[in-house]
Amino acid sequence: MKSQLDILDGAHKILGELMRTHPDLAPKMHEITFRLSRSRHNAGQVRRGNIINLSFLIFTDDSNFLNLRNTVTHEIAHVLSPPVRKGNRWDIHSWEWEMMHKSLGGSGNRCHTMQPAEAFQAVTYDVPCPACGQPIKLSRIRYKRQLAGRKYRHVTCPRKI
Repeated sequence: MKSQLDILDGAHKILGELMRTHPDLAPKMHEITFRLSRSRHNAGQVRRGNIINLSFLIFTDDSNFLNLRNTVTHEIAHVLSPPVRKGNRWDIHSWEWEMMHKSLGGSGNRCHTMQPAEAFQAVTYDVPCPACGQPIKLSRIRYKRQLAGRKYRHVTCPRKI
C-alpha cells in the first residue's frame, strides 16, 4: 500500500516533468497545488481553479497507483483548458480538454474503473426482506437502523410490510 506522502510525491514529480516538457504552460501549472481526499468515486477533482484533490482511498492500492499519471494529467488538463458552453450547460470534457489531456501524455478518457483499496471498500450487510424473505444489501448505517427496529424492503417488493 502507498502512503499519503507517496501519492503527493508522485503527483509533484509528474507536475515537475510536465512543467519541464511544456515550458509554455509552466506559469499556469506553477499555481497548481495537490491535496488528498477520501472520495471513493472520484480519483481526482479540481477545486477552486488550481487545487487538485486526489483520492487517498483509491491511490493507496498499488495497482491503482500505476494510474496516478493519467489522473494527474486529466486534472491538469481541466486547469489548463476552461469549460465550453454548449447550449444551456457547461461541457468540461470538450474536445479542447481532450486534446490538452493527450498533449500532456494522458489517454484522453473521461472515466476510470479503479476501485478503492480493499481496506477502504464499503461494507454491506445482507439481511432478509421482512415482506418476501429475499436478501437485501444494506450499508453500515442502514444495518444499524434495521437492528434498532427500522424495516427495509426491496424497492420492487410487491408486498407491504
